[in-house]
Amino acid sequence: QATIRLRQEAIDKEKALVKYAREYIQMGDECLRVGMKDAAMRNYEKAVALCPKFKEAWTKIKKLEKEIRKP
Repeated sequence: QATIRLRQEAIDKEKALVKYAREYIQMGDECLRVGMKDAAMRNYEKAVALCPKFKEAWTKIKKLEKEIRKP
């Protein structure tokens, strides 16, 4: 019983972290839309801090890094 409960709590925690990470990605996208690249990067970084396996956030970070490096 306790093991099942702990597993469910872990699943619920992971779902919450993914939800929060998605919100940070949305905020990053909005920042990027209005030209706030540094703020966008910080939001994407917060997303991966919450959910390191979140490929969408890593993709956005890499893309934005390339964009920022352009002369």
